[in-house]
Amino acid sequence: MSIQVSDGNGGVINHDYTLVVSGADLVDSAYMGTEFWIPRFTRVTGMQVIISSEVNTTGTVDILSNVGQGVIPFSTQAGQITTIMIPKLQEGSDYGRTSGIRNRLLQVNASDPISVRVLYYATAASEAILAFPVRSFGTEYIISTLGDESDVYSPRAVIVANEDLTQVTITAGKKQLEVAGRGCKSNCVTAVSKYEVLTAPQTQS
Repeated sequence: MSIQVSDGNGGVINHDYTLVVSGADLVDSAYMGTEFWIPRFTRVTGMQVIISSEVNTTGTVDILSNVGQGVIPFSTQAGQITTIMIPKLQEGSDYGRTSGIRNRLLQVNASDPISVRVLYYATAASEAILAFPVRSFGTEYIISTLGDESDVYSPRAVIVANEDLTQVTITAGKKQLEVAGRGCKSNCVTAVSKYEVLTAPQTQS
């Protein structure tokens, strides 16, 4: 494309431009990516990973757990959803524990950008989340909870790291948290490595 500009006094300037039209970048949203880390929990009776993409793609769901692991391959078609059933955690020495650091993760990898939603369900309740990829991970978060308004469920933070020996510092609100086996309210420091999940429930103190 050429543009000619005249200054009105006989002077002329020519400019040549190249216009390139390309398709939209598939990774244009915070929730689209090719690698996801998703926690598993013991207090659920079932779990589904729901995958969708704008293009035909393939990938794997790697079940990383200290009570058994395996790889589930998947393929999904553009504009369609693929649902993967995840086996329930088997009972082991730490099966019933809901705090501390545990090796209970799913790693989802895909050849092209995908979105991942997860459904956790139990006998009388269900919960769904929109997972964010590793590229959206950050270093600072503010977590809001119901606090004293919840008489049934204790609020808890679930933290995942994708690098070994990641230092995590937590400052609680009015009530203290149980972090790595001890109760604390400010500057709760611990380390989380790859494949690990840190669960920090609120205590009554």
